[in-house]
Amino acid sequence: MFALFGTLLARLFTLSVLEWVAWRALLLSFGLIVLPYGIELAVSTMYRELISVVQSHLSSSTVTNYVINLVSVGAWIGSQLNLDYCLSLILSSVSLKFVLKLIPFVRL
Repeated sequence: MFALFGTLLARLFTLSVLEWVAWRALLLSFGLIVLPYGIELAVSTMYRELISVVQSHLSSSTVTNYVINLVSVGAWIGSQLNLDYCLSLILSSVSLKFVLKLIPFVRL
């Protein structure tokens, strides 16, 4: 009698554990594969639609010409002031100071 009860209890416990593991695997695969793909698809679709709406509104006006001119004037001023060399010098000095801080017994 006890052997039959133990066998039934073991079989029931095994089936419930296997069902729980299967549900967990299904939910995990849904959360790791299907859900991110759906979110990426929705975001990319909204982005494409937004870009097409903005381009359709901007193509009818002359705002893009002013924006292009302002960007090119800003780039010309930056190149005349050598901002790229200044920024590279500043960033290289900051990175050198960071690297020197990694060496023990060096005080800066």
